[in-house]
Amino acid sequence: MSIKRSSQLKKIVKRYWRSRFRNDMRFLTASSEDSSDLKYDQRMHFHNTFTVSALEDGSLPVSFHNGTVLLRPGEILVIGHNIPHRVELVHLDGACYYRTATINEELLSRTLLLKIKDMENTVSRISDSKIWENFITEQKKIEVGSEELGTLSSIYEMMLAEISNNVLMRFEVSSPYIRSVLKYVEENYLQPLNLEDLANHVNLSLFHFTRLFKKEVGMSPHAYITQLRVNRAQDLIQYGESLLGIAYELGFADQSHFSRTFLKLTGVSPVRFNIMSKN
Repeated sequence: MSIKRSSQLKKIVKRYWRSRFRNDMRFLTASSEDSSDLKYDQRMHFHNTFTVSALEDGSLPVSFHNGTVLLRPGEILVIGHNIPHRVELVHLDGACYYRTATINEELLSRTLLLKIKDMENTVSRISDSKIWENFITEQKKIEVGSEELGTLSSIYEMMLAEISNNVLMRFEVSSPYIRSVLKYVEENYLQPLNLEDLANHVNLSLFHFTRLFKKEVGMSPHAYITQLRVNRAQDLIQYGESLLGIAYELGFADQSHFSRTFLKLTGVSPVRFNIMSKN
C-alpha cells in the first residue's frame, strides 16, 4: 500500500511523563500537526531497552535502516535495543496520535528476559486488538495516577512473549570492524571518544571507517555516541542529577551545549523534560 505525501510537512508534538511509583517506567504521548517550519527534522534515534508504541488514531510510518513499517490502530510496534529509527514526517497522511513506553526490564521476569535475549535486535509488530486496547487503557490510568504498574507490567510480558512470532526485521551489523567499535563505544561512551581513535581501533582510515559505520548502522559515529549520551542524560535527569553535573559527566563542552543537543534529539529542553517527567 503506497503512502500518500501530505501537502504540508508535519511536526511531532511530544509530552514525556513517567509513573509516580517505584521502578518508574518512562512514557511518551505524541501527536502530529501541520507545520510551516520546513527546517523541522525528526532525526534517527534509538533507545537502550525495548520500547512499545501503539497508535490511537491515523497511521504512522516508522523508518529503519533497512525498511519502513506503517503502524495502524490495533497494532503494537516493539523495537529492540539501540535500533535507529524515526517517524517519517513527510509521509504522514493526516493527523496521528500515538503512545510509547520504554520498558524497565527490571520489572520483567528473569525467565522472559532469557527467552527474549536474542530478540533485542528485532522489530516486531503485534496485531492483537485486545492487547492493544489493554495497553492504551492501562497507560491512561497510570498517566492520571490512578493505577499501579502491576497490570501494565503483565501486558508487557504478554507482548514481549509474542515478539519472536511477529518479527518484521532484524538489525544486524555484518562488519566485524563495526561490531568491535560498537562494543567499545557502548563500554566507553562516557569517556572522550575521538573518531580517529575509533578508526585506529579497527585499523581503518577515518574516511573508510565513517562510511562503513553509517552504512552498517544507519547513523554517523558521532550521532550514535551522542544518542547514547542523551539516553543516559534522560535517566540522570529522572534520578534528580543537576543539569550542570550531567553535562560534565557526559562530556559536553558546557551546560548550554548539552541543552542544545538534548533539545535537538528529544524535541524538548532538559528543563522541560524534567518538568514533564514529574507530572
